[in-house]
Amino acid sequence: MEALRKKGLPFTQLEIGQSLPSQDTIWFGSEEEVEDAMGEGRGIACNIDCCESAVTQAMILRNGLSVIEHISIGIDPGPRPGLAWLADGVLMGVAQLEGIDFVVGHVNSITTAAEFKNMTLRIGDGAPLLRDRIINKCLENQWNIEEVNEAKTSRGLLRHNHSTSAVRIALLRGKRVWQQRVLKPTAGQIRYIQNQSRTDSSGAKTISKELAAKVGTGELTMPQALNQM
Repeated sequence: MEALRKKGLPFTQLEIGQSLPSQDTIWFGSEEEVEDAMGEGRGIACNIDCCESAVTQAMILRNGLSVIEHISIGIDPGPRPGLAWLADGVLMGVAQLEGIDFVVGHVNSITTAAEFKNMTLRIGDGAPLLRDRIINKCLENQWNIEEVNEAKTSRGLLRHNHSTSAVRIALLRGKRVWQQRVLKPTAGQIRYIQNQSRTDSSGAKTISKELAAKVGTGELTMPQALNQM
């Protein structure tokens, strides 16, 4: 229910034994419930570990898609990346992720739920350090990745509207990325991370440049760096 709320999808909770509103109803249940009610509506087996992919599968059914030719996923990089995905040009969903470490898991939930022939991940070229960390994580999964010029994706948008920017990124062709990026935070990026450490610790601590560099490359999380002070 929480996963559906996050995506803005309306739903109704049915009591056990209550009839479905119609035979076209998409519903969630345990594997046993779906197996026992085969032919009643369009049941999707779900458990606590696969909520995201189950909701994605429901969105595919709702949009009348079966086998998808091409999935395009747009990612607007940042501390809380925006992500949008389209199936054969149809917008299927958007998300505001809590951090870049959630990108791979979210993409995996899409690929698990959808039957498709090919997929392209398009990543905006902003926030260079975070962008390159996302690229490296995605390359580890051997996905087809393109880097997209963000110059035209944020025009007319409110600041930090990463989800809408991600839709625009998903629609634009970019330059194919083949190799892992070298992660080397700039002096300005290190200062920004140090400032963030003061904010996160309510002014109690400022991490060193060395620790800030490790946070920037993903070797340490901010809480881990603060604990080392």
